[in-house]
Amino acid sequence: MTASSKLAEFALKAFSQEIPKNVYDVAVLAII
Repeated sequence: MTASSKLAEFALKAFSQEIPKNVYDVAVLAII
């Protein structure tokens, strides 16, 4: 695994923990 993909995975995990799940779901629905 490259450093960039590790960083991207870490950022994704950190981002997903920063926001509540329901807010994330609303954001996804808004994008679609």
